[in-house]
Amino acid sequence: MVASPSKPLRLVVGIDGGGTSTKCVVSSVPVSSSAVIVGVGEGGSANANSVGFDAALENVAGAIVAALRDATRENFRYRPEDVLAGDVEGVKLEAIALSCAGVDDDDGKARWRDALASLCVAVPPRRVVVANDAAAALASGTRGRLHGVVLISGTGTIACGYTEDGARARAAGWGPAFGDAGCAHSIGSALLALAARVADGRVAPSSPGAALVPEIMETLGLDSAEDLIGWAYEGGPAPAWADVAALAPVATRAAARGDAYASGLLDDAAEGLLESLRAVCASLARGESAIRSAPFSSRASRMWARRRERAFTAGTRARTFSEKFDVGSPLGRSVVAGAFDRDGDDADVDADDGVGRDPKLLPLVLAGGMLREGGGLAERLKEGVRRRADQGDDGTFRIDGIEFSAITHPTLGPEWGAAYIAERALEGGARD
Repeated sequence: MVASPSKPLRLVVGIDGGGTSTKCVVSSVPVSSSAVIVGVGEGGSANANSVGFDAALENVAGAIVAALRDATRENFRYRPEDVLAGDVEGVKLEAIALSCAGVDDDDGKARWRDALASLCVAVPPRRVVVANDAAAALASGTRGRLHGVVLISGTGTIACGYTEDGARARAAGWGPAFGDAGCAHSIGSALLALAARVADGRVAPSSPGAALVPEIMETLGLDSAEDLIGWAYEGGPAPAWADVAALAPVATRAAARGDAYASGLLDDAAEGLLESLRAVCASLARGESAIRSAPFSSRASRMWARRRERAFTAGTRARTFSEKFDVGSPLGRSVVAGAFDRDGDDADVDADDGVGRDPKLLPLVLAGGMLREGGGLAERLKEGVRRRADQGDDGTFRIDGIEFSAITHPTLGPEWGAAYIAERALEGGARD
């Protein structure tokens, strides 16, 4: 396809910046999985609290470039950097939304907005939207409507609630140092502790869970338990969050086989997630209008960020902004996510997503790799909701004063939720 100057091709960018990876989608307007133009790209972690802001920004920029290259390669012959600069006649990059893990205060959002506005010169600054990753996860299950409660369990976990009258609430999302329960990192940490206790004799080889140690070691690529310390501390005072989280599938697979120890880990994780959900519901029921329990004050965030930046930049050669975003660099050769079905249907959310019911009711959106539909953790969480909720005859339910229309698992990833948010920015309806 070649864009026509008489009918400009309108594009938006949606980015899901997670603790393990970044996923980006470029879509023509209106946003849809079967849109005229669709491009997808991937990058590394976007959580600046984990990898530092420079590395996070480079990963996000790489995902954007990869998605634009994917779109332009198959649809029209323009260079990604020209689209970003607004130098392509008949093609308008109109809005961008980043929904990012670790973005919790105004300073963090402003820093990301400034960086993205410098990269995506074609996008008016008022249409650069930055929000916590919970916003895109919710939007992917509600077709862009920021009205509902989303519970995310991936590398980390967070629960957030939004209502269209402005009430917002949040629980968890403090990070691994605070023991957020219910995520892949917390489960992986429990498995690491188990391996250490078996290795030094605190847990007998015949005890529950000990049989999981060989699979733990295989997942880590280690030959013996003696290698655990080297693995854990080779990169610094603590292992990378994503590396610990990668152990969680050991527990989910074992639980599916009936292992009692692994099943107990998932039961505990489900209880932790339910605790977060109930905290958000209670806050919304009280009518509070601000995100509660934000982990850091602005001053503390700035101080902590400076410490992180010194750690990540020590001993490295400074690079200019333009060098970082050179599409001929390793950044510009970021992996393109090729496994994307453009021939599928356009069902962006489950059929039973509560759409069409009383608009005052909230959907409960379960998102993140640990809460895939049919998975062991998701099913345990749903059972916990059923036990504690007041059930209505029409399938609605109430938890701690909040009425829900349905539980839904988005069929598209949160990067699509971010694209919906970007599209709403065109109408002045997006908020961060």
